[in-house]
Amino acid sequence: MTNEDKGKALCSAAKHGWTEVVFALLELGAEPDFKDQSRGQDSRTALSQAAGNGSINAMEELMDWGAFPNAQDAEYRTPLSYASEMGHSAAIRILLGDQRVDPNTKDMKGLTPLLWAAKNSHEAAVMLLIENGNVHLDDKDNNGCTPLILEAMNGHEAAVELLANRGAIINAQNKEGQTPLLWAANLGNQAIAKLLIENGADL
Repeated sequence: MTNEDKGKALCSAAKHGWTEVVFALLELGAEPDFKDQSRGQDSRTALSQAAGNGSINAMEELMDWGAFPNAQDAEYRTPLSYASEMGHSAAIRILLGDQRVDPNTKDMKGLTPLLWAAKNSHEAAVMLLIENGNVHLDDKDNNGCTPLILEAMNGHEAAVELLANRGAIINAQNKEGQTPLLWAANLGNQAIAKLLIENGADL
């Protein structure tokens, strides 16, 4: 096998969570940080694939072999970005435990790991990132949405409360001028609307 073949096989094995195959390929000399530039793979690493699928054993094996936990792909996304998008809490914990991981890295859509978790309604992942990740609470995606706006849209009261308590901007507006309170009101979510008003939302 060529080095490229080994690297592509490593990424595929990690994507499927085949830890024994990952180990065997690393033993054969596969580069832990090989970036798969095949069509549709966006130069993702094996660790990125494993994190996106919540393949904890494969992640740990790759990191033991020196895989860089903050590697960015062609979309500027990191393993933490993919783990957060899919709501894989165990994978998020592993990555946040490595000081080389930047929890605030933005991708081409302006999305941080926290924004990905909020966007995809993974409330547990949102709370995990806030409580353990030293994340920026008010970063905006390319549409101007903050995590608080997204969580108000998704109706996640616990996450809204945590963001408010941690000092997130209550009256943040997206590019359409919509605030968290406006979303809560439009969706008829009285509990979140009340919570936002109690924390200073403008009426």
